[in-house]
Amino acid sequence: VEYSPQFSGVPKEPVVVEVGGNMTVTVSAKANPAEIGFRWKKEGGAMVPTQGDAYSRWSHDGGTLTLRQVPKEDAGTYIVIANNTVGESKETIRVTVHYPATVVSIGPEDPAISEGATLELRCSVDGNPEAATSVKWEKVGSKNNFTTGSVLALPPANTSTAGEYVCVANNGIPAASPKEHRMSRLSLIHI
Repeated sequence: VEYSPQFSGVPKEPVVVEVGGNMTVTVSAKANPAEIGFRWKKEGGAMVPTQGDAYSRWSHDGGTLTLRQVPKEDAGTYIVIANNTVGESKETIRVTVHYPATVVSIGPEDPAISEGATLELRCSVDGNPEAATSVKWEKVGSKNNFTTGSVLALPPANTSTAGEYVCVANNGIPAASPKEHRMSRLSLIHI
C-alpha cells in the first residue's frame, strides 16, 4: 500500500541551544514509496538551504537541521516537510535560545524621597531562561542581604537608607561560565 511520509522521532519538547552555540536535530519518516525528500523552513521566514551552502548559518541534510552560531533571533518554530510521490507531511519543531540575563532598566528614574517615606526599586531584566532567582539586589558598601527578585522594597527612608543600590542579574547562562550583569541606582533622601 502506498502512503505519504509519516514522521517518527520528532521532538515534542523545545530543542534548547545557548546563544552562540550550534545545534542539530534529526527527524525520521517512513513512506511507500520509500524515497523521501525533505524541506525545512522557519515559520514566517525563509527556507533553510541544503547542506553545503557556505554562506548560511542554517542548513539541512535530509531530515537533519543544523543551526550554527545561534543568535537570539533563531528561536522559534521550524517546519519540516517530507514528501514522496504520494504526498507530503509536515511537522514542527520548537527551538528555544538561552541567553545571558541583562539588566534593561531600574526605576523609578528619580528615586529621591522624603525622610520616612517608602520606596520600591524595580529592576527590568531580559534573559532566557527567566527566573526570579536570577535577580538580586546589593547596596554598595553594605553587607546586608536583600531578597531575590525584581522589586526591592526599601524600609522607611532615613540617612542609612540612602545610597547606591545595584540590581544584579545572572540566569546561569552560559552554563560553562555564567555571566553577571549589573546596573545601579542612587537613592537620595530629601530632608
